[in-house]
Amino acid sequence: MATPELKRTDYWNRVTDTVRSGNPNRTENVTDIENFTIPYVNALTAGLHLWGVAIGLTVSAIVDQSGVFITPGAACDSAGHLITLTAGGIAIVSPDIDPGQTTDIPTIPVTSNGITLPTPADLSGTHYVTIRYHEVTTEGLLGNAPTLTHAPWVRLQSTTDFQDSGIDLVLAQVSLSNGNPTALTPKFRRHTGIHADRIQLLKPHSGLVPTMSVTHRPAAELSTQSNGSLTLTQSGSQPSLTIDSKGNLGLGVGAPQRVLHTEGNEIHSGGSAGGFSFANRTTGAFEENPDEGERWVWYAQSGSARLWSGTDRLTINVTPNDVGLDVHRRMRIRGASAESTAGTWMFQNGKDRAFVGLADDTHIGLWGHDAGAWGFKMDTATLTCTITPRPGPFEIFGFTGIGLTVGGGGEFQSTSRFHRGIHVIAPIGVVGGFVGPAALFEGDVNVQGTLTKTALHFRIDHPLDPANKYLQHSAIESDELKNLYDGIVELDADGNAEVAVADWFEALNENFRYQLTPIGSRAPDLHVARELSDGRFAIAGGPPGLRISWQLTGIRHDAYAKANPIVVEAAKPDDEAGLYIHPDVHGEPADRSIASAYTARSQSWPTQH
Repeated sequence: MATPELKRTDYWNRVTDTVRSGNPNRTENVTDIENFTIPYVNALTAGLHLWGVAIGLTVSAIVDQSGVFITPGAACDSAGHLITLTAGGIAIVSPDIDPGQTTDIPTIPVTSNGITLPTPADLSGTHYVTIRYHEVTTEGLLGNAPTLTHAPWVRLQSTTDFQDSGIDLVLAQVSLSNGNPTALTPKFRRHTGIHADRIQLLKPHSGLVPTMSVTHRPAAELSTQSNGSLTLTQSGSQPSLTIDSKGNLGLGVGAPQRVLHTEGNEIHSGGSAGGFSFANRTTGAFEENPDEGERWVWYAQSGSARLWSGTDRLTINVTPNDVGLDVHRRMRIRGASAESTAGTWMFQNGKDRAFVGLADDTHIGLWGHDAGAWGFKMDTATLTCTITPRPGPFEIFGFTGIGLTVGGGGEFQSTSRFHRGIHVIAPIGVVGGFVGPAALFEGDVNVQGTLTKTALHFRIDHPLDPANKYLQHSAIESDELKNLYDGIVELDADGNAEVAVADWFEALNENFRYQLTPIGSRAPDLHVARELSDGRFAIAGGPPGLRISWQLTGIRHDAYAKANPIVVEAAKPDDEAGLYIHPDVHGEPADRSIASAYTARSQSWPTQH
């Protein structure tokens, strides 16, 4: 802003070194006010402050109701004028006046709530609500001179070709439809600021020695540097915060090398959402819900450190007897060199006890550190296994003793020669008989083939007495590979209903059979109106609103079922002929069981070769 030549009246008699006598005239007042005070204050304001809203001047509107409301407040324009919308003052809201004129300009009073800016009914589109410094000549006279009264000019201006130069200050952008506001946004509204390369921050201080006192003392200084960086320096210390010209933030570092750089201290994050979030370097934006590793978060919870990306991928625990390291997927361990093979050392009670990993490029094994030897090795190409280079058997101990013994140098032979890959025998009591199950699976069991059993039932803790009783149910059996489905449907106003099944239903089943049962009343004409086709079957013949219980069965005809049809009656193979699955229920001795025969035959196999 160009500042005019500043002039003021010299009231001091330089000859007598006294104040000049006589009253000042208007010429002297013009010199003092118009040529000095006003331009001086404007230059001071423009030099120290950035133009914008200082306080108040809140803009509001009611949707689909004409008029925009502006509360009292103050602003500073780019020429250094202080613009005030003050309760008890006046304002100009006429859209078209001569900015250079001060006379014959209509004004409105400013109340404690501010002013209302009219929005003409023929006005639509987006406009800026602006305020501008202006003065008007009022009727009151001071002496023989008219009065100039500050009256800010508030108006609507088209957003087309608007010059945001700081003379007309934008308070809001309003969208109008036939004079009714539909939206308000703060576009181009800015708050006033200051010009400074150094800001000193003070803190309250109280002293007791030698006398009591209260004052302010320097606490910190915010300043710009010649290299373009911004520093916050606490009193008497090195810069505690630096933002360099590239936007890098340094905490206790004067020349940060990364977006966030600190030395000699920790970075802490706490609270219910504490953690450290970082993104995949190939991800271009913040990903709130990553599912392919786009973003990761390190955080701690329940005594463990966790690495999260959509779900916990890595957990490190310090809780006693808990898993120390939990990896959500496979792990790859790399050897540092040819002399250092990949693997994991087992450390217990002050020393390394064992090593699990690669013995060399082609063998993985288990190393016993106290013995100083590999107890187990497997060739990664041929899967040939070597168990202990020392003499001795390979033993599996069961509940009542050794379950399996393979002599040194021997080989493991399964019972597959008797149609069994694995033969598991239940624990046998001292006086005979099984004293427990042959196997207990705690978790899901997946059988990729046909499961053959004598009986099938479920057992749960009894719902009415779970501590003392079991509840057991048997499964439904059939001589066909039959699936059963049921449900309830309500008849419509015509007494009809359609039941939809899954899209895979007909690919899985065929030979459908139906059963319908009315609930609550008779329906003698109830029937299947249309058999299952294209995923739906129809029911008809009942009164409107009647609920129908339906049951639908189908016979499997999927690829596996076709390749493995059920054989209802089958002859026993030769090595099972004359033997029984349960000889006791047929009055036969226990040694006539098929399981006993398998056990006797397996015990006759040689354990060493």
